[in-house]
Parts: sequence; structure tokens; C-alpha cells
Amino acid sequence: MTTIKALARRQNSKRETWAADFVVGKGSGQIILLHGPLLSLPVADIGTVETRVERELLKWFSLAEAWNAVLLVDEADIFLERRQNRDLARNGLVSAFLRRMEYFKGLLFLTTNRVGQIDDAFISRVHVAIGYEALSPDSRAKIWQGFFRKLAKEKAGKIQISTGAKKWVLDRAASGESQMNGRDIRNALQTAITLAEAEHEEDPDFDAEKMTVIVGQSHFQRVLDITNKFHSYVYVQSIRREDERKRAAARQDRNDYWHMESQADP
Repeated sequence: MTTIKALARRQNSKRETWAADFVVGKGSGQIILLHGPLLSLPVADIGTVETRVERELLKWFSLAEAWNAVLLVDEADIFLERRQNRDLARNGLVSAFLRRMEYFKGLLFLTTNRVGQIDDAFISRVHVAIGYEALSPDSRAKIWQGFFRKLAKEKAGKIQISTGAKKWVLDRAASGESQMNGRDIRNALQTAITLAEAEHEEDPDFDAEKMTVIVGQSHFQRVLDITNKFHSYVYVQSIRREDERKRAAARQDRNDYWHMESQADP
């Protein structure tokens, strides 16, 4: 940790620092690799009964310390949620987690998408809180491009996205017209590929061993039209009448607009 702090101070220092590299500007960044075992702990492995929770946490926390592992509790909302006077069972879970977390000597990561519901006792015990901003149009375009590269590498000669389809998808993403998240993008791509494969399989002349499945703009249009209609039905016209960000803010789960407002400030 001392080494990391020293490197960080050097990188953030305004005074000119000596560079060992003979090429000016080369090697001036600081690259840090954190390596070691990762112990991922799903909530299902911990349970929801207070006595079992405390017993399981003691076991897993002890293993993490013994292995010098980084411990990750994914979707830890049930243990982090704010205590209430009438819900004694939930209060017991939160208290049990707090007790064991207080004496854990290792490195613990907790994930949640309901930060507004976290009990104050947890907030005061968290050393570093890292928030992930909502996707920008540029970020969505980069995610699409990443999936396209992955597909081209792993399915070269088998499946190909047409140039026109790529342009159409990326233009929509960059324009901000689409509000898809990373999972939506992955599912849309997979479904478009499935549609193209089904069409090719219906062609009696298609040979899967020798020919390439071409995924065109029409396949993406069909998938995104279905997705947009469903989102419009759920979030705008019929049921919830608001998007996920507004609903999260109304429930006090989180404020996604804070990042957008902070970016807009000069």
C-alpha cells in the first residue's frame, strides 16, 4: 500500500519528475496489477436466517483471511438495507453482517444498485465507495464495438455483421436515441444473430460448414423495434410511466441524475 501511495503521489504531483525512459513521454503512466485469488460469495451461500448468516459469514470470512483472498459479496442489498422498527428479522440480518464485517481483516468488496437504501451504519464503515455512471451514447457505441470485435475474433468465417448493419447500430447508439444498457446490448446482438441463423437455415442451399451467416440491418431493426416497443409499454405508456432512472430516484434507491448534473457543471 505504501508503494501504491508513493506512485499515486508521483503521478498527481505538479512538479516535474525524472523519467527513466529515453523516449520523451514514454512510460510516464503508472500501471498497477492487483492479483490473487478472488472469493465470490453469492447471497444464496450465506442464507437469510440470522443464526445461519452469522455462522456462514464467520466461515467465509475466515477462509478469505486464510487464503489472502479478495472477498466479493455480490448483490449484497439484503444485508445492507436500512433497518426498520417493525422488521426484526431483517434487522437481525443487518446486525449480523455488521458484527462480522467489523472484525474482518481482509479486503471486502460489496456490490449494490440500491445505494440509497443502505443502512447508515454501513456507510460509516465503508472506506471507499465507487459509483458507476449511467452509460453515455459514446459508451454504448464502444460496448457495441467491443461485442462486434469479439464476434469477429471468435466466429470469423462463420458469422459476420454487415458493414451497413454496424453503421446503423453505431449511429443509433452515438445519437443517444437508444437507452440500452450493456445487458440489453448483449441480448440484442445475440437475438439478431439468432434471427439471421434461422433465416439461413431455412434456405435449402445454405451449407453451415462452408458458408457465412450474414447479420444485416433488418435483423437489428426487428430486434430493436421489439425492445423499444416493450420498453415504451412498460416505462412510458402503460404500466410504470417512467424510466428506470426516475423509478430508482422515486424509491430513493439511487440518483442516476447526479452524475449527469455533475458532468454538466463547468
